[in-house]
Amino acid sequence: MEAFNLWNMLQLIFQGIWLLVAQPFQYPSLFWLIVILIALQYRRMAKMKAELFRIEQESSWRPILVAIAFGIFGGMIGSFLLIFFGITITEAGFLYLWPIALLLMLINTRYLCFAYAGGVLSLAAIILGWEAISVAQIMGLVAILHMVEALLIYFTGHRSSVPVYISHQKGMTVGGYNLQSFWPIPLMVLTVVAIPEESSLATSGMAMPGWWPLIEPPAMEPAVGQMLLFVPLPIVAALGYGDLAVTRPPREHSRLSAFLLGLYSLILLGLALLASFQPSLAILAALFGPLGHEALILWTQRRELGGKPFYVPSPWGLRILGIAQGSPAEKLGLQTGDVVSRVNGHDVRTRNDLSMAASMSPLHVEVEFLPDGKNEGVWRHKSIEKKWSEPIGIIAAPDEGEPAQVKLETSGVIERWIGRWKNRNRKNS
Repeated sequence: MEAFNLWNMLQLIFQGIWLLVAQPFQYPSLFWLIVILIALQYRRMAKMKAELFRIEQESSWRPILVAIAFGIFGGMIGSFLLIFFGITITEAGFLYLWPIALLLMLINTRYLCFAYAGGVLSLAAIILGWEAISVAQIMGLVAILHMVEALLIYFTGHRSSVPVYISHQKGMTVGGYNLQSFWPIPLMVLTVVAIPEESSLATSGMAMPGWWPLIEPPAMEPAVGQMLLFVPLPIVAALGYGDLAVTRPPREHSRLSAFLLGLYSLILLGLALLASFQPSLAILAALFGPLGHEALILWTQRRELGGKPFYVPSPWGLRILGIAQGSPAEKLGLQTGDVVSRVNGHDVRTRNDLSMAASMSPLHVEVEFLPDGKNEGVWRHKSIEKKWSEPIGIIAAPDEGEPAQVKLETSGVIERWIGRWKNRNRKNS
């Protein structure tokens, strides 16, 4: 058997991912089907943005290609971590994760996450004494997948976002960003197969170090005359990110979210390791997985919907919420958060002011703006030629008193049914 070699293990991961991505007819997988579903989501987001702000629908090819590239990158990182820690999908508990996650989604759509499903399954295994289910393995998988998600959010979480007008807890309408990103993740994971002891496979493969696996799988007893062998298996997963940025720009918000999610993942992975060495402490990982994830989401929502909003009217001019791709505004270098005080020589404070000022010069646009909308900044003056009556491409923050465009709702079927039942009882009483 070949001695352990890190480079050989990385080559094995590359080969498996290449098989999933580039050879779908040789090894049929869901990778390109997931890509198609993701493409439909990005196209829906582009259509929603165009309809909300009456701009030309933007191409969704760029976010799709970014999702594929970073999904493959995340798959390589995730595959290495799964193999390094010894996570195996043979363990019986993994079969229950998706069914539990789908059932939890009926309560609330944000519960469609392995953090909640893994926590429920782990707690059930601890309470009922299911020795065939390893809490350490289940929560280790949850931690590594969220670690990969945090990495992808850091690099690309801000790229796919839709500007929206939403209701703030202070009773006003504010601008914000609905951040949504999706990635197809090709993975190499471990499974365990039983083979005859005299099989040539018994002496092939790679001998892992003595400290491996870091997270022990449940004990398995092979049949007489057989032995157990760890085998890498190419599979495909999908990761998604949904968030709301109100108090800061999308890039800054997504990177803060990535940092907090990465911290959560590291703590959960540490607890999974602890559970592997001290099974009596598995309850810590089982509880922290769902409760830590829920606390992170609720704290973020409270911060964004209760904190000081960023995209609100400015005393110095019109604050920019978004910029249409390929528009004159983008070519002028305008960015979200900037404050525009004058367009074509006219003061602008509202969206109507902007429309009137833009109509004054159908072939030319001249703007005076304050980068980042900070009073201590330096005002800039730029101009550019444009096509006849071409829209400037500025998506402005909502004016005072403007109604919200969207209502954020994550309730599942069961939560909505309970809500309607309570309302009926309240009306009848």
